Amino acid sequence: MHSTRFFAAVTTTESSAVKVIYRFYGFVASSYCHEKIENTFSCGSTRLRKLTSGNRHPSTILTLGDDDPTIAATVETIDSDDDPTIAATDETIDSDDDPTTAATDETIDSDDDPTTAATDETIDSDDDPTTAATDETIDSDDDPTTAATDETIDSDDDPTIAATVETIDSDDDPTIAATDETIDSDDDPTTAATDETIDSDDDPTTAATDETIDSDDDPTTAATDETIDSDDDPTTAATDETIDSAPYLVVDVR
Repeated sequence: MHSTRFFAAVTTTESSAVKVIYRFYGFVASSYCHEKIENTFSCGSTRLRKLTSGNRHPSTILTLGDDDPTIAATVETIDSDDDPTIAATDETIDSDDDPTTAATDETIDSDDDPTTAATDETIDSDDDPTTAATDETIDSDDDPTTAATDETIDSDDDPTIAATVETIDSDDDPTIAATDETIDSDDDPTTAATDETIDSDDDPTTAATDETIDSDDDPTTAATDETIDSDDDPTTAATDETIDSAPYLVVDVR
C-alpha cells in the first residue's frame, strides 16, 4: 500500500496537517498528511494529490467536526448542534437544541419547544408552550391552570395552598414548614439543609463539601482530577483533548 499512489478530488483551503483515512477493500489505514508543495499532500511514503473535481479518481469526502468522543478531537471543529452527523461549519448556535431545525432562522425559543416559532413569543411565565405567554404575568405557583394575577409568590410551589401565609420554603416541599429551614442546596426535602453546601454534581446522595465543580456532569467520578472535557464524554480523560478543530479526508481506494 505504501508503494501505491492515490489520487483524489479534494476541495479544501487547509494548508497545514490533514488527517487522511484510506478505505481499501474493507481495510482502513490513516496517517497525517502535510502539504509539501502546491496542490499536493505528502503522507509518509504515500502521496495524495489534490485534483479538480472533474477528474475520475477515487471518491473523497471532506468531513468537519462532529462532537463525537469516539473520533479524535484534533480533527473536529465545534459542532453547535451536538449532532455528529451534521457538519459543524455550516451552523450557528441552534437556540432550540434541535439539530433537525435550522438555527439561522430562530431566536431564543422562550418555551423550550422547538416545534413552535420563537419569534412570536415572549417569555412564557408558566412554562407551558400550549398557552399564550403575552396574556400572562409571572405565575407564582407554576400552574398554568390557575390565574397568575391573583397570587403572590407561592413559596412552596403548591397552588392549592395560599401563598400569603407562607415564607420561602427552601426545600420545595409544601408538607414541611418553611420557617425552620435554610436553603437546601441539593433540592432533596428529606435531608437537612443546614449541613450542606452547594452540591456541585446535583446528586443529593453524595456530600457536597468534598466536591468541586464536576466538569463532566458525572457524580460518580471525582471532579478534582478533571478539566473541562471537550467532548462531553465522562469516560474519556479531559486533559488529553483539545477543542475538536481540524478537517480530515476519507479516501475510498479502488
